[in-house]
This record gives sequence, C-alpha cells and structure tokens, in this order.
Amino acid sequence: MLLTTPIKSDYSGFQLTDRGAPFMTQITDDGDQAFTPYTAEKVNPMVDQAIAHLEEKIKQLMSLKGAGPEIATVIGRTHEVFGNLGVLWLVRPNQVLQATPLDLISQGKIDPVLRLLIQIEHGIYP
Repeated sequence: MLLTTPIKSDYSGFQLTDRGAPFMTQITDDGDQAFTPYTAEKVNPMVDQAIAHLEEKIKQLMSLKGAGPEIATVIGRTHEVFGNLGVLWLVRPNQVLQATPLDLISQGKIDPVLRLLIQIEHGIYP
C-alpha cells in the first residue's frame, strides 16, 4: 500500500511506502508519476555539492582568524548574542541582510551585521 499524502509540506513530491522507505516522485514523459527509490548513486552528487559549499564557508571562516579588531568585534558580538551557535549564524543566509553575515564581513561591510545583532539582542526585528 502506498500512502499518497505528503508527510510534511516541506516534503512535497516525496512519498512513503508501507515500510516507510522514502521515494522521490518523478513525472514521466507521458505525464504519469513514477516513484523512484533513493539510492547512494542518486544522492551522492547532492552530498558532494553540500560538502563543496561547506568547504567554501570553512575557508571564509579560516580567513577571519587573526583579523583586525573590527572583525573580532563582530565575531565576539555574535558569540554574545547566540553563544556557541554564533558561528552557524554567520554562515547561514539572512533575509534581512540579503546575504550571509560572513559574506558581508568578508567584504568589509561590518556595520549592517553589528546593527542586526543589536536588534536581535534587544528583540527589535526589522
């Protein structure tokens, strides 16, 4: 028996079999739906892409080591506001900044990042 209702809205296009094995919905040339099981062969390129993305972020973070006092201030404030999760905040895309905080810091655009940290700390969301 195949369940046809998506588990969560975030997983639209994904179905579960009666055993709970995930399948990916694909539309065939004639417009029908085909269910293809996930395999290492199919997901390995996705994992490789994620690794490449993370390696780039790690390089950016490493470039901040030994940086000047302005960048040290941003990193310190990030730690004050978010604790140990501050580094994760730096590498995640931010809607308000329309970039990752790390990208802005690397470009020398420190003020918008500091301003947002102060707003978050005081519960003022733009």
